[in-house]
Amino acid sequence: MTPSAIADCIEPISALGFTELEAAAYAYLVQHSPATGYRIAHGIGKPIANTYKAIESLARKGAVVVEQTSSRLCRAVPPDEVLERAEHSFRKRHNAATRALSLLPLAGQDAGVYGLTSRDQVFDRARRLLSQARGAVLLDLFPEPYAELEADIKAAAARGLAIGVQVYEPAVLDGVETVVKASGAAVQRKWPGQWLNLVADGAELVMAFLGEDGHTVHQAIWSQSPFLCWAYQSALAGELLSSRLERAIDERWPAKRVRDTITRFAKFRAHESVRYQDLAARRRRASHRTAPAAARASRKRP
Repeated sequence: MTPSAIADCIEPISALGFTELEAAAYAYLVQHSPATGYRIAHGIGKPIANTYKAIESLARKGAVVVEQTSSRLCRAVPPDEVLERAEHSFRKRHNAATRALSLLPLAGQDAGVYGLTSRDQVFDRARRLLSQARGAVLLDLFPEPYAELEADIKAAAARGLAIGVQVYEPAVLDGVETVVKASGAAVQRKWPGQWLNLVADGAELVMAFLGEDGHTVHQAIWSQSPFLCWAYQSALAGELLSSRLERAIDERWPAKRVRDTITRFAKFRAHESVRYQDLAARRRRASHRTAPAAARASRKRP
């Protein structure tokens, strides 16, 4: 293994809980076992004393075994064993953290608008919305975000959700109202980047403008604001229907097919959303509770 190849291994191996020096020593031993501490230090270009300390630490972590003779030859434990042990350790920590966090009361929903700063944040949030939605999800996706979320959209549709997606290149999604933007190519030329817009149940939204590579985040937000989410669901529902009707005009659909399309898209309107209905019912109950008191106060006025 060349020094450059070892260097390429250091970062991913370090993520398993090793220091950079331990990662370099282990990577060297994977290909050059058995070897003495001196040979390892020379092979990775590190001080001998520090290398011996790294070998001792690797042995304690179960990644290296050391021969019990005067030569003290070292051998790397096979990578699949090291990786399996690391995975088992992670699962234990994950389960312990899950149990601890489950005991904490969750903060309630608020109307704030929060920034997302990384690609992982954007797509993790989008996937969570798709997996937890109860009624309808609307999306407006440039090609790269569409490719990233295609499997998640299909899984959500398989759960019986009402899903509408506007895309900018031809795509086919079973069980999904898929609208191909007629001016998709022109829109993509206009924007030097990739748009991802998603609203679920009129209750939660993610909007992101990514770089042309789909990785850089120019700006992205997440919100549970009922005002913003309902308004944006209405806007996106109207955008999807408008794009579909443009096609109807171009292709001269018969009037019945146009009316059926409008009726079918009605399920995406904001006042049809699950969260809108939940909050409307809650507001009605609150009004019923306060109405008698208000009526009594009114009767007491001269």
